[in-house]
Amino acid sequence: MQPIDPNDMPETLTCHGIVPRAWQERNPNAWGNIKYARTNGGTPVRVWVPKPTTRLPERYFCHGWATGTYPLYGYTPFSGVPMLTVLEEEWTAVDEPQVHDIMVWFEVSGEYAGMPCHSARVEEWSGNGLILSSKNGTAPLQRRIPLDEVDDTYFYSSDVPTERHLYRSRTRLPRIDFPVE
Repeated sequence: MQPIDPNDMPETLTCHGIVPRAWQERNPNAWGNIKYARTNGGTPVRVWVPKPTTRLPERYFCHGWATGTYPLYGYTPFSGVPMLTVLEEEWTAVDEPQVHDIMVWFEVSGEYAGMPCHSARVEEWSGNGLILSSKNGTAPLQRRIPLDEVDDTYFYSSDVPTERHLYRSRTRLPRIDFPVE
């Protein structure tokens, strides 16, 4: 993903309380703008840009953490088609995890079938299983959480059935530090 170029795409909407998920969950603390950023391939995708006065946990969401766009550029790609576009243009599906890969959950039925609904970063892979960092909506970042615990929210007990896939960035991402929350 690229930084937002203010001269490239016009701001589309200033909004209050819209969390960038396909189903538009409302959060009264999330103030920000819906803008466009370009993928490395040049395709514009919708992103969430928080207002500077928004509290840190509400400034970014799962895809902004997992893809690195929030710590690098200050925005989060929306779920659905925007995140699917990012995955198609910048990430490759893989079978074996490595640190810095991302796990992505996709809805498998309903209006958003085939669309990404959650993502998390791989922090560790060992005989003890997969350890992720995961940002669930506007909740604080969970820095070291087992895959099973993320699955409890997005895979096993979701209202909408999901499946998950592992992805690796096609470009080397810079080191991304945890935000201080």
